[in-house]
Amino acid sequence: MFGIKNIFEKPKAKLYYIEIDDDKIDKELAEVIIQVQSKTKEFQSHFNDSNSTFLTKDGWISDIRILLMGFTSKLETLKKDLKKIIDLEMKNKDYLIIKDDDFLMDKKNQLELMTSKLENFIDILDQKPSTSDLKTELLNLIIKEINSLNDSIQKIILDDTRLRFIYKKLMDL
Repeated sequence: MFGIKNIFEKPKAKLYYIEIDDDKIDKELAEVIIQVQSKTKEFQSHFNDSNSTFLTKDGWISDIRILLMGFTSKLETLKKDLKKIIDLEMKNKDYLIIKDDDFLMDKKNQLELMTSKLENFIDILDQKPSTSDLKTELLNLIIKEINSLNDSIQKIILDDTRLRFIYKKLMDL
């Protein structure tokens, strides 16, 4: 059996299976964004009732922070997978040339952008903003950040779809 490699050990197959795993993570991230948007809309609807806003605010901050911490760990997994892909391509660059640079770079840029936005978002939540701050402009800023995160994850999903298509064709060769 010397010299026979498992198909999963071939670089082109590894690339494809990393992308398959990333697809699952992309879907989980999109679901987290939907949950954050939903909880934020629900929280925003409580602003008219001054008695429940304080209790709701603390619960909302706690819920959103927990969701974002899970989001952050999934982002780190995507970053590690991206590094694995780049390392595999570099290690095998003498006999494996793939035209996927645009998609990889866009994915890398979107991941960095999302990480930065998440850090800012979590910093805002950690400061436990007052209800009046949230009522004025802070909640609108938070909603913009959530929408921006959603845009970025949608771009990553598109990049991953294209990468998966490229790696699938490569694997079929």
